[in-house]
Amino acid sequence: MAKVFFVRVFRDPLFIFLVLGACVFTVYEFQAYNSRPLIKLDAVTRAKLIQEHEAITGKQANLQTIAKLEREYLIESVFFHELIKQEFHLKDPKTRANLIDYMYLHITSQIPPINEEDLLTHYAENIKNYYSPETRSFEHVFFEELPLNHDTLLRNLREQKAANGQVFLHGNVFNQVSEGIVQGIFGEQFASDLFASEAKDWVGPIESRHGYHFINTRQIHAPRVQSFQQALNAVRNDFLEQQQTSAIEDKFNELISGFDVQIDQ
Repeated sequence: MAKVFFVRVFRDPLFIFLVLGACVFTVYEFQAYNSRPLIKLDAVTRAKLIQEHEAITGKQANLQTIAKLEREYLIESVFFHELIKQEFHLKDPKTRANLIDYMYLHITSQIPPINEEDLLTHYAENIKNYYSPETRSFEHVFFEELPLNHDTLLRNLREQKAANGQVFLHGNVFNQVSEGIVQGIFGEQFASDLFASEAKDWVGPIESRHGYHFINTRQIHAPRVQSFQQALNAVRNDFLEQQQTSAIEDKFNELISGFDVQIDQ
């Protein structure tokens, strides 16, 4: 009778379903256990934690301190994995930006050191980018307020007659100054007006942030190519930027094949 009972039980569909369910659950639990992140605190990590603590505090770590360091390491590791699990790196813009910045830094830090031969080649191939800006040499007569007789003053200056202005803090004669320097002293509109003019005679009055000026452009100095040494800092910065951009593009092209990309118009 017992044998018949067990045969009936084993053949019962409900029993078979329960057994299969138990097997599936066991396999799932086993896989879930094995897929859990491993947080490993080995001797090397412990020594690094102790070294950093002692370097910061200037004190030797005792057993109690070491236990605290280990506990903090485990807490931070668990929280880090939980943040990744909850996709905080995708939800929080600041976290996402920090990780992207780290990726950029990681990629560009692997660029080989720059040597002078590379810089010379870049300079020769891009020499059109290394011209000094146009500069002007000019003199001016300054008034804090617009003179009522400004037409007469301009005529006198053009006739090389005396026209006594007021003292200008930065001086009255400027030699080979760029538009940027003029803008810094006199203001943007004044610099724009000065460098737009081709006149080599007295003009004005032109308003600046200080007052009014009669200007005589003595000479216009055309842009000229800088020597390698003169342009060295700019060449180095440009070459490094080119290398960084190339490294980032190469890494992107390597990774993009692992994604489906959808760009909506």
